[in-house]
Amino acid sequence: MMTRDAKRRLATIGMFILPVVLVKVVAVPMGHRGPAEAEASHTPTQVVAIPRVAAGPQWSEQQRAAAQHRDYLRTQPFGPTPLYYDPPQPPDRSGSSDTLGHVAVQMIMSTASGDLALINGKRYRTGDRLRDAGWIVSEINASSGSVTLKHPASDRSVIVSVRGGR
Repeated sequence: MMTRDAKRRLATIGMFILPVVLVKVVAVPMGHRGPAEAEASHTPTQVVAIPRVAAGPQWSEQQRAAAQHRDYLRTQPFGPTPLYYDPPQPPDRSGSSDTLGHVAVQMIMSTASGDLALINGKRYRTGDRLRDAGWIVSEINASSGSVTLKHPASDRSVIVSVRGGR
């Protein structure tokens, strides 16, 4: 008796060989084998001169304005791109300042590997260091929609809620 793996391999080989055999079997009774011979002929070609346009295109006022706007945009820096990432900044190891600055929690998500918070556009888990200020994410509470930040040097804690509430 064949094993399951052997049956699967045989079926895979059959899927590739069956179409080739089917085409060959059908082609024999039809008697068509394709062209028996072929030949190529050389026909002389003529070189045709393409006339040049003497004057440039006559643009309308709207087309001129669009071209000027395009040239203007080429000199302007573009906005954020989805492929851009902030270059990593060296962390502040002094830890003397416990000022937090602006912190916005945009999202809290509960995953199988633990809770995840999106703070100021960056992902953080419990225990991660927040920016250069020395603050640590001590707790992410998905049910209340809040994140507790703690400064280890001053032992100061701040609770920040998700922007907009629930």
